[in-house]
Amino acid sequence: VLAGNPWAFTLLAELGWRPEIVADHGLNLLNTAAAKACAAAGATRAAASLELNAGELSAWAAALGEFPSEAQVFGDLPVMQSRHCPIGALCGGKTAAAACSGACRAGRFLLRDAKGFEFPVYTDEFCRSHIYNGHLLCLLEETPRLAAQHDVLRLSLLYSGPEETAEVVRTFARAALGGYDAAALAQQRERLARLLGRQFTKGHYYRGVE
Repeated sequence: VLAGNPWAFTLLAELGWRPEIVADHGLNLLNTAAAKACAAAGATRAAASLELNAGELSAWAAALGEFPSEAQVFGDLPVMQSRHCPIGALCGGKTAAAACSGACRAGRFLLRDAKGFEFPVYTDEFCRSHIYNGHLLCLLEETPRLAAQHDVLRLSLLYSGPEETAEVVRTFARAALGGYDAAALAQQRERLARLLGRQFTKGHYYRGVE
């Protein structure tokens, strides 16, 4: 179970469930005190904040000691969640008096800002909007180092097809085992970008957050 907020721990305890619980990105774990608080609440692994840079990630994982850590190395980066559904409002005919026609199931949708940058928008069964960075996180070249620091590396493939998913998994699994040299890692990164038709970003890995 991915626990993205404190209430998730309370709910699982009330239900009497004893699953493996990952303290997820929604908790934005930036330090070991936060991770250990989640461990005390029942978490069996902690996912590092997506805002940590390379040095911070390394220090965070080391400071956790034997408590398992997880880092995302590929996939969509969440920007915002909203109860407002722009797809339903603009394309689905949704109003205060009329239900949405389900336009979100008819294709791919993007929000474009004033600079022309596009943000993918997906919806869930509760008509919430999930807005993502226009570029996919790809830390393929950094994967051998991260594999040595963390117990689990995450590939976020929620919106990928089966063939794309299989290729990404194969590539990162080999990278995690040291199966590519530096030149080959760069080549594989370019190959995945062409396959997926998306641009890649390193996120905050090299720049962090001030």
